[in-house]
Order: sequence, then C-alpha cells, then structure tokens
Amino acid sequence: MGGNCLKSRGKKKDDENLYEGSKDQSLNLSSKPENPKAAVKGNQPKSWEIRKAGLKREDFEFVLRENETLIKPPGSINGQRFVIDSCKNCNIFLADFCDSVEVDDCVGCSIFVGPCSSSVFVRNVKECNIVMIAQQLRTRDCKNLLVLLYSQTFPVIELTDEIKFACYQGPNYEGLEEQMARAKLNIWNNKWSEIYDFNPPAPNAPRHYSLYPSDAPEVYVFVQDFFHRLEHSDFANQRLDVATFCDTIPLTTGLAPVPGTENILVVILPSSVMYAKDLIPSFARQGGVYLKRTRVMKLSKDQISNLFLNNPHMKSLSTPFADRGLFLRDYL
Repeated sequence: MGGNCLKSRGKKKDDENLYEGSKDQSLNLSSKPENPKAAVKGNQPKSWEIRKAGLKREDFEFVLRENETLIKPPGSINGQRFVIDSCKNCNIFLADFCDSVEVDDCVGCSIFVGPCSSSVFVRNVKECNIVMIAQQLRTRDCKNLLVLLYSQTFPVIELTDEIKFACYQGPNYEGLEEQMARAKLNIWNNKWSEIYDFNPPAPNAPRHYSLYPSDAPEVYVFVQDFFHRLEHSDFANQRLDVATFCDTIPLTTGLAPVPGTENILVVILPSSVMYAKDLIPSFARQGGVYLKRTRVMKLSKDQISNLFLNNPHMKSLSTPFADRGLFLRDYL
C-alpha cells in the first residue's frame, strides 16, 4: 500500500509563498517550471564585495584538488556562494548554508551540499555522486551521475545523460534544521523525482535519467561507503555526526514506480501539522507502506469541495476530519 500526501505541481513562487505564509488563495498547477531557461545564479557576490566583507575568495572554493577529503563545517560558508571546480577523486562535504553552489569539470568525486537557498549548478561533471539539499538543481553537459536529492522546485537537466536520481539521504549534523530554515526550504516540499529535461529523447528512446528507490543496492552501497570514509577522516573533529542518518527530510518514493501498491491520500490540517512526522515511522512499522510524495499547500474553494464535500469516499468515514486529518483510499 502506498501512502501519498496531497500533490501539487506549483511553481517556485507558489512554494515560497506557502512556506512564508502567503495570503494567496489560488494554487497554480502548471506541469512545467516557469521559463526554465532563464537561469539566474543566485545573488553571487562580486570580488569587491568579498574583499569589503573581509572574506577571502579561497575560503569559498575548492579548485584543482585531487584525491583529498575536503570539509567545510557549519559556520564556515554562512550563506555565501561556493565553487567546486576541476576536482578529481575527492570527497567533498559542505556542511553549511550556502547561497548558491557551482560544481564544474569534476570527475570521480563524492560531494555533499548542505542547504542552498538558490540553485546548485552542475556542469561538465562525470562519474560523480552528489548528495544535496537545494532550492533547485540544474545540470548541463553531465554524464553518469548518482544524485540523492532534496529540491524544492523541479530539477532541470540539459544535455545530460545516464543520471540516476533518488530521494535525499544524508547524515545528521548539528545545525542542519536551522540551516534549512535560513534557506527557506520546507521539508515537506521535496520534488526530487519531478525532472524537467530540456532535451527530451526521441519517441520510443530511453530517458536520459532514471528514478531509483531509496533502498536500491547502488544507492545503499554509495551512502554507506561515502559516509564511512568521512567518519574515519578529519570529519570526526568537526562536531558532525555521520553515524546516524538525517530524519529531518522525509524519505519518499516520488514518481519512482512501486509495483503492486495502491494510493492513499492523507490530508493533515494546519492545526495538527505537528503530527505529520509521527505518521512516517508509524507507516514504516507496518511494513510494505511507502510515503510517495508530500506537499504543504493551501487549497482553493473548488479543491476543498472536491476533496471533502463532493467526494463519495467521505460518506464512508465514521469520524469527522476536523480533528487531525483524514485518509482517502483510492482517491488519486
């Protein structure tokens, strides 16, 4: 049986408004990102701005590094732009809040990117594994990547092939939830599997990307190996815990197929949002139950009518939904 919280294909502006408590009453259900070619690389500081702030550019970049473990602990980036360029066979860990991140011309690296309030740009990168939390991922000219992703908007790929996506799985470390709040990222709005491909394949040709379940062997092996190596490096001196995995971001199956399941819509009302995270372990304990997708959204009057007033499934409910929420079987 597959669990599925209410879905939305809202634009970036919708999600940000919802997180910030916007008073907008309508929800845009567009299936594509708004003008995805108009890529803006965040509020990147100019060189004179960095000097004026007393910062050193070399503290916000890893360039031309090879066979190293490179770590930026909490507080070391503090919302600045960060650059990873021309690195080879490195383990890179950015455990801090960033404005934007650029990853260019890297080969054979394993990279962790902490909460990023703008986009993570990945260009001309080959044979790398990336774990990241960002407002958006954008790739170009990439091949053979494994990406464990939290993205609050649609991930965008261009001229990219053999890229595998799975839901975010990362380590616990002090300050992660605070960093997500600073980046204005809502844990419930992860669109990791809703990929927009600028260069879709020809009819009957395979897609340029694949969606992997979180327990896929390839995902499991990478996660265990990457964080095991970090645990036995200088990482232990950075007050970061890599022995346990983050449960801040819900683990979802997204649009990855789960054979032999049925869908259930779970609606949790604002007054009871505190119970939402309690549902996840209760589902897991039952076995064979998966969280598919989650959204925080405001409903229009028509959506409320369709869900609660004109829905034949409501007639079979024995208790009112006003306390905490409701379950609608086979509604989706």
